[in-house]
Amino acid sequence: MQTLITIFLTLGFLLMGYLFGSISWGVILSKRFKKQDIRDLGSGNAGATNVGRVFGKKIGALVMILDIFKTIIPVSVAFIIYYFAFIQTGLYQDALLLIDGVPLRLFYFAGFGSVIGHVYPLFYDFRGGKAVAGVFGLVLAINWLFAILIALTFLLILKITKYVSLSSITSSVVISVMFLFGAIFLNVLRFSFWEGIIASPFLDTNYEAFIIIAISSIILIARHHTNITRLINKTERKITWLK
Repeated sequence: MQTLITIFLTLGFLLMGYLFGSISWGVILSKRFKKQDIRDLGSGNAGATNVGRVFGKKIGALVMILDIFKTIIPVSVAFIIYYFAFIQTGLYQDALLLIDGVPLRLFYFAGFGSVIGHVYPLFYDFRGGKAVAGVFGLVLAINWLFAILIALTFLLILKITKYVSLSSITSSVVISVMFLFGAIFLNVLRFSFWEGIIASPFLDTNYEAFIIIAISSIILIARHHTNITRLINKTERKITWLK
């Protein structure tokens, strides 16, 4: 029964996150304000970078913010369900799979589902973004401190190289390593589960988070395969707005 409930809850969180992630703000705003589908312009991508290049920094920034929050929201909703329905009531002991007496943080899967939805949106012919905003939103939902550090890393690399793609790819690798080291070394500094769970999902580090972030980062890198080719051939486009 514990396995069955855990599987159903995981799938439910995945589905909720996927539906949130399938809301493609790049497409919505480009059609609403510019009367065009961003996927027919520029790089053909629905993400904030392409929107910014085609329609300007302001609308690009708005798309980025909205895309980040479409990951944070389902993780937060999943956490509320997880905490109040299972943890606070004590039902987790009989209903969920436990590892060393601690239930898996299933609410992370809502964020992973959102990343998948961002890349392959159900409502927009499965043509979405490259997972940058989705992965950052997932990191922010799990550990806001790591999110700040990776944002600074991204901006530093961007300032030096002027390549958004290289900054995104490198940052995804760095954040995966950060979560791995966090799971290995910082876990001893965490509160006990009963204290730490109250702070979740906004300041956490563990192996579950690392696995989810690592898989999401692999998706991000795979989605940048054409950018990687252009970087190798030195034909990748640089930004001009950051001096």
